[in-house]
Amino acid sequence: MLLIDLIINIPCYVLVNRYVANLGYSHQVAWTIDEQIPFIPFFSVFYALVYVFPVICFYICWPSYPLLKGAFKAFLAMGLTCLVCYVLYPVEFQLRPELNPPYGIFEQLVRFFYWADNPPYNCLPSLHVAGAFMSARMVWLYRREWAPWFFGIAVLIAMSTILIRQHYVIDVFAGLGIYLVLGNIFMPKETTQTAIAQLRID
Repeated sequence: MLLIDLIINIPCYVLVNRYVANLGYSHQVAWTIDEQIPFIPFFSVFYALVYVFPVICFYICWPSYPLLKGAFKAFLAMGLTCLVCYVLYPVEFQLRPELNPPYGIFEQLVRFFYWADNPPYNCLPSLHVAGAFMSARMVWLYRREWAPWFFGIAVLIAMSTILIRQHYVIDVFAGLGIYLVLGNIFMPKETTQTAIAQLRID
């Protein structure tokens, strides 16, 4: 299920980025605080973590097919919603720092992300933030006692998007909004936990 999501969303993400770049215009959403946030290359580790975080969460929740099915729909809807937002309201990130050699390991990782996501469109809302919290929600529904750790990781991933200068603060809030709306639609607490409880009884 997660693989299908990636097959659909990743090529579409790249195509939308190229399309928006060719439009020749973008909206400015930077707040004053965005210019004051420090650049901390170490957080590139947490930024990279989002690419394995959903895989870990899907693996943990593997025994619950109803949860996996809801998560698949949530991730697919999340990706498509963000792509539509990128097309309708293009935003370019313009506060990337200039990186000069010698590069440490964390600076090298940041340089890779800058290269992979260039030009820096597809900002609002942040897919990193929405995906990280959607993954944590899966674990919260399946193993409530593990939830603080996974939501803690999601918070670090969200922080990384602004601390390595990939997203504006408003992108983070928009990503949280996407997660809250679609998470409650496709992975509602009551319905999902009832299915999980039945699974454990059986």
